[in-house]
Amino acid sequence: MVWVAVVVGVIFFGTVFFGAPYVPTRTPQVKQAMLLFDNVRGQEIVELGAGTGGVSLALLDAGARVTAYEINPLLCLVLWLRTRRYSDSMTIRWGNFWSANMSKYDGVYVFLASKFMGRLEEKLGQELRQGARLVSYAFELPGQKPTKTVGPMHLYEF
Repeated sequence: MVWVAVVVGVIFFGTVFFGAPYVPTRTPQVKQAMLLFDNVRGQEIVELGAGTGGVSLALLDAGARVTAYEINPLLCLVLWLRTRRYSDSMTIRWGNFWSANMSKYDGVYVFLASKFMGRLEEKLGQELRQGARLVSYAFELPGQKPTKTVGPMHLYEF
């Protein structure tokens, strides 16, 4: 029983070194994010650090094709269980998104720690296509002003 606690602790707390710890996006904030994304039907959206998939589910319900990155394998399992009915429109990537190419995406959703936002801004600025959007929960990009803000959600256009 102790080994289970150790494994879960290592998996959960290990993610802190690679990104942000798991904090779910609550339903009111998911709705705010969807207001900023506006019409996503048929678009390719990526969620970076998807956790249990609250935002991914809202995007899928709105008709988007979603790729979700999550580094925590336990959260990946929950994400898969919650989104498996959308298997044609949902791709789950267990791993670190920093090495993934973002050029095919129309939109990005992220709830990432502030210390990573500068690095994310550089990556997305180099890789996203013109007109792509980023919705960030709470944390702002250091080199840009948001196009629009609703509650804690910030919209950026690239």
